[in-house]
Amino acid sequence: MDPKIIENKLAAVMDEIPEIEGLLAFDNNGKLICGQTLTELNKNQLITISTDIFKKSSELATSSDKGKISTITITTDKGYLIIEMKTEFNILALLGADAASSLSLVIRSLKTII
Repeated sequence: MDPKIIENKLAAVMDEIPEIEGLLAFDNNGKLICGQTLTELNKNQLITISTDIFKKSSELATSSDKGKISTITITTDKGYLIIEMKTEFNILALLGADAASSLSLVIRSLKTII
């Protein structure tokens, strides 16, 4: 998919769901395609860690005979992280603590982009 199209879709989701603090799209090699965060963060580090988490989670799913992983949701004391991974590209979403009621909407929105 064209990076400009992805960027426009990410921007639309950020506008639609105010609890989103950042969306980063990246390829399977860990290269940033596009995205933005409301605060200055090390995007490359976030992508590298997201890729590592996905790999380890996939190993866990395989070892437990639970199939393939497509979405990982991490709950922290200050918000949420959602990693949506597919064959073509992946998305990391950063959400604030007030996003609990919007998690399903965010995941659905990410799945429609991918």
